[in-house]
Amino acid sequence: MQPHGRPASFERILSWPPTSDRSTLYANHAATQQEIYQTAAISLPSPGQHLSTVEDTAKKPSIRQRLITRWRVNKSDWIFTAFVVALQLTFGVWQCYKYSTNVAVQNAFGWGVGLAKFSAGALYPTLFFLILSMSRWLVTLLRNSAYLSGVINFDKFRSFHIRMAICAFVLSLLHTIGHVSGTLVHGSDPKFRVAVLELLGNKFEEISYAAFVFSLPGWTGIVALVIFILIVLCSTPPARRWSFELFQYSHLLIYPMIFLLMLHGAGNLLQYPALGFVLALPTSLILLEKMSRLLRICKGQIAEVQPANNDVMQLSFPQTKASRWWSYKVGQYVLIRMPSISTWEWHPFTISGCRDGKFHLYIKKSGEWTKELSRLKGPQIVNVDGPFGAPCQQFYQYDHCIVIATGIGVTPCSAILDHMYREKRHPWACADGNRSRLGQYHVGGERILPRFVDFYWAVPGQEMLPWFADTFSATATAEHNQNLGIRLQVYITRMKEKDLISKEKLDHMFSKEMDANINSGRPDYAQLFFEHYEKMRFMQQIYRLGAGKKRVGVFFCGAKAARDQLQVLCYENTLRGVMEGSGLEYHFHPEVF
Repeated sequence: MQPHGRPASFERILSWPPTSDRSTLYANHAATQQEIYQTAAISLPSPGQHLSTVEDTAKKPSIRQRLITRWRVNKSDWIFTAFVVALQLTFGVWQCYKYSTNVAVQNAFGWGVGLAKFSAGALYPTLFFLILSMSRWLVTLLRNSAYLSGVINFDKFRSFHIRMAICAFVLSLLHTIGHVSGTLVHGSDPKFRVAVLELLGNKFEEISYAAFVFSLPGWTGIVALVIFILIVLCSTPPARRWSFELFQYSHLLIYPMIFLLMLHGAGNLLQYPALGFVLALPTSLILLEKMSRLLRICKGQIAEVQPANNDVMQLSFPQTKASRWWSYKVGQYVLIRMPSISTWEWHPFTISGCRDGKFHLYIKKSGEWTKELSRLKGPQIVNVDGPFGAPCQQFYQYDHCIVIATGIGVTPCSAILDHMYREKRHPWACADGNRSRLGQYHVGGERILPRFVDFYWAVPGQEMLPWFADTFSATATAEHNQNLGIRLQVYITRMKEKDLISKEKLDHMFSKEMDANINSGRPDYAQLFFEHYEKMRFMQQIYRLGAGKKRVGVFFCGAKAARDQLQVLCYENTLRGVMEGSGLEYHFHPEVF
């Protein structure tokens, strides 16, 4: 039986490739890839792991094809990184040239000025972006722009923040070395006393190394560097694993560090104090954001805490305009503070659904804070900040999507399904128009093709399935989603032989009209990607799309180990699209917990 009277061609695409052919197709493909990649001297991600790339045995990927693939996958990263590096080099070279060619400055302070000023100039844009990348407000607002989302990869803002911090730390050390071992040594030499006095005038009562160190620029720079070192040490992976609270609280030291940096140039020794103006805008934005969060402590809401199962709690609270600055978008997250658990701790959780005027969160017990939450019963006071931008916001910007989750990472999937069910005019909803025999629609003379969404969920047990099954079933059978091919594959990783009967019962959660299956064991992501690629190629043939470019969004929420493999598979299948001329692109958007 075909839901909503879908044409047979639509169902053929949805179930492609045929079950009887899948293992043969993939076995031949995997053997081909082993030979191709050994010939191309490309290392496998892990022993025994199949690669899902090019099916053509006649050639291996050329350098040009690999570069094209890298560009398609990393275009936004490369453009934005090039922009930031260009700013760093421009300011650094400008400052270095300005003071290295100044005879008076060179006579007074020597070679160290060039190194110190190059690093200081490069620090201007580095510190600007470092502080700006801490703003959740800014990232959320910019994500709402489809154009900016295509130019800047906001999913990597955390890694961008880390890279900027490393750059700032290295440049700070170079700046210190330039002064401590160059400028101050040269300037305190009695031979250059006259040159220093001519350059600085009466700004120093005594010309000595100690006088330079204990001057306003000297001691503020040293203390700021010590604070920076403490922040860096507390941000290392071992320190974060040992105490996440220490990591969070150590970041508060950035505010006195910024204040010291503003004072650092206030002496106006060699140039106008520009750093304070560079840091003023991003610092003001961050402080405003922090103050807003503090004010929200005074605006509590009543939330309901209910157990979803033994390990997961459901937290529900009203969706009021007073609790947010902007409208909610699918996949976003909020920061939650429970005063009955902790006075200052805020924790991020994805909004899994918005129903009956309430936000609903599903939270798994995985730490002391969540364990305390599981002990709470009935109505509780909660403070909410958000919602904030997340990768799943870009779901509707693609032609087709793959959504992969492990464990409680299914909450973004649930949010997407909930939105597609409740919003009858969502971007992928079936518009009013005439449907053809192939499942495509014509609206105002424009051909609207069906879209396909594949959900893959790996979960340890079966306790969480009932509530997700209800959401999936409602979405898949909704009238306004009849042009969508929604497929669900659930993998229960800890299902034993004695549970096979319960597996059969679980299959009855989903209507036979839906494309939903429950499997035991772990998913073979390489084979799943291979099948998806074949389905997209089959769709191109059915709808005579030729080599039309099709962008597939791959959204993942789960453990880091799976993320790394999926990132490789997205690259490999995009490379396959380049080599075969299909134009298929797989763009990866991960969330790791």
